[in-house]
Amino acid sequence: VYNIWRDLYAGIFRVNIVLEKVPLIAMDEKLKRQILGEAHFLRAFYYFDLVRLWSEVPLIIQTAAGGAEAFPAK
Repeated sequence: VYNIWRDLYAGIFRVNIVLEKVPLIAMDEKLKRQILGEAHFLRAFYYFDLVRLWSEVPLIIQTAAGGAEAFPAK
């Protein structure tokens, strides 16, 4: 059970990095929108699984500094 919790929050941590960094990159706007859309979907999907398994969970929508902030305890 712990591994599921950890892995889902690891995915959310990575998605938050993508959502923070990709808008700053000079690249094709269509590709940028696609990447950001996919990242938003993945974060929502990870939270869907978390809520389905544990009901109330911490909502992290910004990049955490790491450590305990990146992988919250229930």
